[in-house]
Amino acid sequence: MTPRSRRIIRRIATAACGSAVALIAACPGETLPTGQSRPALLAAVTGDGQSGIVAQSLAAPLVVLVADAQGLGVAGTAVTWTVVSGGGSLSAGNTTTGASGQTSVTLTLGPAAGANVVSAAVSGLPPVTFTESGLPRGASGLAFAVQPGNAVAGAAISPSVQVSVRDSLGNVLTTSTASITLALSGGTGTAGASLRGTRTDAAAGGVAP
Repeated sequence: MTPRSRRIIRRIATAACGSAVALIAACPGETLPTGQSRPALLAAVTGDGQSGIVAQSLAAPLVVLVADAQGLGVAGTAVTWTVVSGGGSLSAGNTTTGASGQTSVTLTLGPAAGANVVSAAVSGLPPVTFTESGLPRGASGLAFAVQPGNAVAGAAISPSVQVSVRDSLGNVLTTSTASITLALSGGTGTAGASLRGTRTDAAAGGVAP
């Protein structure tokens, strides 16, 4: 092959880059066209392990990354979000990754204190989960954890009465150490009745024995 022929072939190859040939392979220094990479990995980026007040939105969004086999973000990938447990709600059930390969949603925690689990899924890839914690609101009232039962006069009530400190949604404030006092109130069968023993006790784990 003559030097002139080699120069012509190089010019043809250079001209082809960015056109039909670019659909098969990228030219040196260029990136693959959008849609060329295939999703190979779904990973949680940020937002896992948060705590917040029940029935309120978490401070930070839940963020996932969809990447190809080289670890580069894949744009335009559909992600499905699902509340697995906890009774919360999401800002969206379906999102699409942006140019960086990332996408996100915001979680509003459920009304009950405890774990809130959210799943993110991409077709053909293992899902990822986020586990968040819902914390009770401030103290709103008291409720019997163990109701008073019937007892023979002079005998102790069994099982022992227990009272819990609760928020406005009925969640026990497990951090409360408030002092709780039991007293008799009006009602059938209280005539001549009295309470003996310790009537004021500090709550432990939000419950007074």
